[in-house]
Amino acid sequence: MSSPAITVLLPTIGRMDYLPTTRRSLAEQTRKDFRVIVLDNASGPEAQAFFADWAREDARVEVRRVDPRIPMFSNFNRGMRAVETELVTFFHDDDVYRPDYLEVLAGELERHPGAAFSGSNFDLVDEHGGVIEQRRWIARTALFTGSRYMTELFRRGRNLVPMSGLVFRRSAFPAEGFDESLPIHWGDFVLLMRAAENGGMIAVERCVIGIRMHSGQASQQARSTSIPHRTEVLSKYLDEYAARHPADGALVTSLRRRLALTHRAGMVWAWLVADDDAERSACLERLGPSELHPSRIDGALRSALTWADRRGLRPARVGPRLIKAARGGANLFRL
Repeated sequence: MSSPAITVLLPTIGRMDYLPTTRRSLAEQTRKDFRVIVLDNASGPEAQAFFADWAREDARVEVRRVDPRIPMFSNFNRGMRAVETELVTFFHDDDVYRPDYLEVLAGELERHPGAAFSGSNFDLVDEHGGVIEQRRWIARTALFTGSRYMTELFRRGRNLVPMSGLVFRRSAFPAEGFDESLPIHWGDFVLLMRAAENGGMIAVERCVIGIRMHSGQASQQARSTSIPHRTEVLSKYLDEYAARHPADGALVTSLRRRLALTHRAGMVWAWLVADDDAERSACLERLGPSELHPSRIDGALRSALTWADRRGLRPARVGPRLIKAARGGANLFRL
């Protein structure tokens, strides 16, 4: 067998509802020059038997187990230490990878040797694989500079491409792998922006992955907690970026303004869709400072939303107007 060009790392806690789909996704890849390292993170007996059977049937599959369970980034890093190829990807054990996933994303990196990673448009799918939403944020395949990638991320408050759907260069990441001091919530944003700072990334128009939404995901948080946490993580990244790139002061200032706007829009969105009084109150308390008056909480906006809340103005009545404002970054959030 020829040497593989790609390493597929499969971190798993043994979710047997989805692992057969992951195995089938790998078997159906149109590109075959890969090896698989299963990062078994203290899975149960049924999953262990599944992995053993898989390794017997496919010589490209190697199983590496730890017990007891370790943190997610620690599990990723033990896989990174075993990688011998330049191109690497993670197949998460609950997502759906299209047959051309490796062919498309690895091929783009081979055509653009300076880029740190490649990722694509994607679908959100339910527990049964049905499409919930089509995320088509990439209009055409293009090489993004690091600053363009960062700007897109700060503008949306979301990653342009999913962390669980990337092919990346091993050499674009630090020798120690994933920064375990970062939180699993939003820490991947920082990792990817650091990687993209030098060589940029490739945004691929074709959809090659379905991201599964289900109740067992480790990344779930209440929006009133998650959005302020995101703001904190991204603000700290801007501090470190400014220290590394002192000549990029204008970019950093622009991104700080975008972050303030995204925070406020996100908290209003969270208030709109909150399904209990405690969550709505938490969203109002965490609206954050005005973009034009960063030293104080925006009392006018919070008062307006509190007024609506007390009068029972639920999202069905005020939602469409505020949702449009939240998505468009209207002047409401710049007060």
